[in-house]
Amino acid sequence: MVKAMSMIGTRTQFVKKMCLLLLAVIMAAGLMIALGVVTAQKAYAEPEVTSDGVRYIVYDTGDEAKVIGYTDDLPETVTIPDRVQYNGVGHTVRVIGGSAFEESVLTGITIPALVRSIDGGAFSNCSNLRTVTFAENSSLKKIDTNAFDLCKSLKSITIPESVTSIGAYAFQGSGLTSITIPAGVKIIANNTFKGCSDLETIIFADDSSLNIIQPDAFNNTGLKSITIPAGVTSIGKSAFYKCSNLETVTFESVRNLVSIGERAFYKTGFTSITIPTTVTNIGKSAFEGSKLTSIMIPASVTIIGEKAFNECNSLNTVYYCGTEEQWNNMSGRHPNWAGGQNINVVFLILGA
Repeated sequence: MVKAMSMIGTRTQFVKKMCLLLLAVIMAAGLMIALGVVTAQKAYAEPEVTSDGVRYIVYDTGDEAKVIGYTDDLPETVTIPDRVQYNGVGHTVRVIGGSAFEESVLTGITIPALVRSIDGGAFSNCSNLRTVTFAENSSLKKIDTNAFDLCKSLKSITIPESVTSIGAYAFQGSGLTSITIPAGVKIIANNTFKGCSDLETIIFADDSSLNIIQPDAFNNTGLKSITIPAGVTSIGKSAFYKCSNLETVTFESVRNLVSIGERAFYKTGFTSITIPTTVTNIGKSAFEGSKLTSIMIPASVTIIGEKAFNECNSLNTVYYCGTEEQWNNMSGRHPNWAGGQNINVVFLILGA
């Protein structure tokens, strides 16, 4: 019996030792893997270069560089070089990275021709930034989200013709007074110019490919007039919300507009507008509180949202380019489309 107990104890100790040994092996393997990952990361981390208060990382592949930040001694005016040197090799600056100069002391920046992208928040809240200069023959394609938002001192900027994408909130709350949108830009993203109270003029290139004006794109701006390019198919929710100085809205002769979103022209300043004959949808409160005195609605419209013309106190007559029968049979016309106002509808086509 004693011998049997002794043998059981020996086996138990053996199992414990084996378990401890196995645990040690697993921990050692895990440590080696972790060290291997760290070593690999160190081996392949992009080197950093600092020049004139600007920080860059450089890439072996393609010999390219990216602006990633700045140092405490960043000067007020900066010219980004075409190339930065690392170990005797020149690296072409292609990208200004996300938040690279955010809240910096910059008053002026010159961006080289080969930069392709200004990433999100790159110059966000640079309250003293007054001038942004792009080198001749710029190849810039993208101005990303929040790139120049809250740049209160930035009154004007000439966007390179090569740009095809301007991100949401890109110039929100900036000091812009006028801007020209290049032909290749297809979308004015949501909130792009929201709160730009000094923005009075926006010009689209003659051959504009603009297709969509997204929600809040020009919300609370100082726009006085705008000509909507022919290719625009939709004007988003609150796109021109409270643009109280907006006195003229013109649509180019060839029109593709289908939808005017909710509150798109809420409390705007124009007194008349001719809605394109391609439009089918006028959203809820689309013109609520505006200064309209007259409006022409095409027979193509099948939806007029609730309170579309609510509180348009000077609007007494709506001209409808169809018959009374068409008007009465408009299934998408909300019963309260006029917002309780007494608006007279004049039918420009008499029924048979």
